[in-house]
Amino acid sequence: MVGSEFIDFVTKWNIPAYAGVEDFSDKWNFLFTPCILVLCTMVVTVKQYLLKPIVCFTSNKVTGTNYDSYMENFCWVDGTYPVPVDSKSHDDTDFWKRMESQRLLYYQWVPFILGLQTVMFYLPRLVWQMVITYRSGTDLQHLVNSAAEAAKADGEKREKVVKHIAGSLEHMLFMHREYRTGKLQSLKMRIFRAANLLVASKRLGTGLSIAYLAVKLLYLANSIGQIYLMQRFLRLGTNYTGYFGLQVLSDIAAGRDWEYTMVFPRVAFCRTNVAIFGGAQTYLSQCALPVNMLNEKIYIFLWFWFVIGSAITAASLPIWLCRIVNRRSRARFVRRFLRLMDDYDSEKRLVGEFVVEFLRHDGTFLLKMMQLNAGDIVTGDIVHELFRMWRDKHQGQDMRGPKASRAAAAAVSRDRRGAGCGDDELNYPVKIQLESGGTARRPGRSGKRQAPSAPIYMSPLKCSGDDVGSGMEKPLMLKDPDSGRSSSGEQQQQQQQQQQPPLTASFEHLRASGLPV
Repeated sequence: MVGSEFIDFVTKWNIPAYAGVEDFSDKWNFLFTPCILVLCTMVVTVKQYLLKPIVCFTSNKVTGTNYDSYMENFCWVDGTYPVPVDSKSHDDTDFWKRMESQRLLYYQWVPFILGLQTVMFYLPRLVWQMVITYRSGTDLQHLVNSAAEAAKADGEKREKVVKHIAGSLEHMLFMHREYRTGKLQSLKMRIFRAANLLVASKRLGTGLSIAYLAVKLLYLANSIGQIYLMQRFLRLGTNYTGYFGLQVLSDIAAGRDWEYTMVFPRVAFCRTNVAIFGGAQTYLSQCALPVNMLNEKIYIFLWFWFVIGSAITAASLPIWLCRIVNRRSRARFVRRFLRLMDDYDSEKRLVGEFVVEFLRHDGTFLLKMMQLNAGDIVTGDIVHELFRMWRDKHQGQDMRGPKASRAAAAAVSRDRRGAGCGDDELNYPVKIQLESGGTARRPGRSGKRQAPSAPIYMSPLKCSGDDVGSGMEKPLMLKDPDSGRSSSGEQQQQQQQQQQPPLTASFEHLRASGLPV
């Protein structure tokens, strides 16, 4: 009756169908392991507090109706000594003093330690929940759960959920763009370009990914620490350091019983002083510990479980590190879903920009989590919808924001003036309008043309006072947007006289100046 009710209770948890912003190794640590520990805690608690965990016998006991009950409770609370039954030192006072360091005190605390281990395995999960709920700007757990539900839905409901998820991701990724300027931001950008994962910032698209790797390290440290905690709690000594489960299992297989190893002894001794008329009398009781038979099997199983969990978590770390850091891996992951698009051949050149400039590390990380929890089909639909939204709204847009873009344009102008160029030799200023439909003008000219969503920058021209040894950098190669050919030097000046529209240049000059790009 009790067993069936417990099975029904566990079934309601629906553990196999759980979906969240976690992979299999995370679920092993915060979901499967706590469930196992809770089950072990319940079994040991029932044995200790509903059944008899210890039974003691005293050969020369004093008269009284409650003596047996008193001795059993005293020995349970005070602890017992793992001494062989055929030992000849039972009457040696010095022997019992030496045995104080080996007194068994753990079995009374097994349910509480198992409960503590359950909490410790779940703590990293609480940290991760705070990150994805309160620090990400939206409820990512809800988005992944919605993706898992969409995998089971069909028709209009599925399409509606996919658009909702893609819209939420698009809004989050766009709002998390870097728009601040200053020396601190410039320093962060330099560090970010040198090593992405050294800068944890949601504005740079790395905050969520780095937090996830940190939580994985917490899971790994906890799993390894649990093995050490088990060793210290059971007070097994140096003979079982690091390989407790293997050695105990080897002893059992070789026929070395507890009487030889004294690990989880079934029989132990207890000494107590009983006050009687005329003084105190020391009594020795022999106690059976059936609870230790249960503890032995539980801790052997848990040791192997923790070792396997540590190995799985350790193996997942480099896998996720490669998924997050490697740009080719991120682009390949997204491109695999976009290949199913009808117009992929004409849009595939935009995949790199979509991954690097818009999704960045955190966006690709979230899509990977959706694939692991909801499947390839739904994730593919979400990627298609997200790509379409980006292409229609943000493709070619400067994700830094107006303030950072104006600061970047001003920095380019200052650098060129500092190089000795006069006003007539400076590249003509461009009025930046990031919004769609903005204009770009040359001063003194009435002609207008539609400005792209990203700032237009001209390569620095060769100034009139420069000579070969002046240390000026070579002019950047510019691309004619109409012909696609590159030009430099005098060819640039000729092209400027022939063609009024501004030319497109790379952002390398900005990167060299330390501004966010």
